[in-house]
Amino acid sequence: YRGRGFDACTAPGGAAMSAWKETTNFRAVGVYIGGVSRACAQPNLTADWVQARTAGGWHVLPIWVGLQAPCTSFGHRMSNDPATAREQGRKAAGAAVSAAQSKAIGTHSVIYYDIEGYNNQNDTCRRAVLNFLSGWTNQLHRKNYRSGVYSSISSGITDLSNTYNSDSFARPNHIWAAWWNGKVNIDFKPYVPDGQWDTRQRVHQYRGGHSETHGGHTINIDSNFMAVH
Repeated sequence: YRGRGFDACTAPGGAAMSAWKETTNFRAVGVYIGGVSRACAQPNLTADWVQARTAGGWHVLPIWVGLQAPCTSFGHRMSNDPATAREQGRKAAGAAVSAAQSKAIGTHSVIYYDIEGYNNQNDTCRRAVLNFLSGWTNQLHRKNYRSGVYSSISSGITDLSNTYNSDSFARPNHIWAAWWNGKVNIDFKPYVPDGQWDTRQRVHQYRGGHSETHGGHTINIDSNFMAVH
């Protein structure tokens, strides 16, 4: 899919999704399937909801928001120790796969880990995140899922780009960059050069939280443009 989408803290109800399908050019929706740092309840998010959205022409992007970087103030943080952080990433992937399967999100799907912005000038913190995400990616691959990472363009996405060809850190299949520059494209230069994740492997969150009303239904969303497979 190449085009526009949105993500919302709580998955919208079926009536809102149908109305937006009829009145907008959004065709992808990011949903938070779990994780200890998930901020919103998900009363609508069931296997039936996912199947109905897919049948209705939506592309569903599952997001897992768990442990965050050790140098942040989040209540749930990963270890500073690289080996421990890597194991925590593996455990997160196992939990995410179980949640995805319970929501009818099948193998070979991409599951995106939400790692919020952090100080990547802190080398201990940066290495913890990269090890955690390596564990995440490796375990998803073992479970026959694909790995995605959502993060700010200047922290997590930059660190992944800088280690793109590394033998020490596993490379995710997709990147989802939070870069609120208002540009509806997947051009991540200068943070990510051409040649990295450029085969339908990019999502750009180009605008942060705001409310939009379409078809009589208002949803608070982040706006995205993507080229994914």
